[in-house]
Amino acid sequence: MEITPETVEVSIPRWRRFLDFFQPEDNILVEWRSPDSEHVQLFKGLQEFEPARNATFVVRGKPAYCDYVVRELAAKGTITDKRNGNLWIGFWMRRSIATKQ
Repeated sequence: MEITPETVEVSIPRWRRFLDFFQPEDNILVEWRSPDSEHVQLFKGLQEFEPARNATFVVRGKPAYCDYVVRELAAKGTITDKRNGNLWIGFWMRRSIATKQ
């Protein structure tokens, strides 16, 4: 699933948005696992996961946005792998799709 400011809205302080205006956008690939014992809702119910499910997220946006999304994912489950950078996103997405099949 791709997470962008257009798909998931978050509240970021104005001063942080101002500082981010001058920063390039980030791309982060996150491998995430839901808790073993409970049902999880992410981003105010946008995504729901059963216990012990794996998911791959591509987070795209300014640094403050990506930081918020990664913190929410870490609070609701376990981040098993996190990769930064534009060059590796395609490689890791293909790798994760191939290993799940």
